[in-house]
Amino acid sequence: MVAVSLAVPAARTHAVAPDVLTDIYWSLAVPSDGLSHVRVGRAGDSRIALVLFMQAAGPQQASAAAIELSRRVTRTAPYCAQWHVYSASTIDRQ
Repeated sequence: MVAVSLAVPAARTHAVAPDVLTDIYWSLAVPSDGLSHVRVGRAGDSRIALVLFMQAAGPQQASAAAIELSRRVTRTAPYCAQWHVYSASTIDRQ
């Protein structure tokens, strides 16, 4: 699991629909990303928090894949214009 925080223009955070963002992630994911689940929440006035469940060889590979996918989302989807990846970290499931 990888926790990802996206920086969003403050005026847009109230309008972010979790189901739309989830669909965007799924539409831009490719099999090699290893995406298996997306959970969307809020992390503050100008942040969107996601947890991405990634199938990967290890935590570093999962984090790298989650960051690459999130960057693809922010670069490609018009809905995510002016967003960027603020942070990403693996979540230890011990």
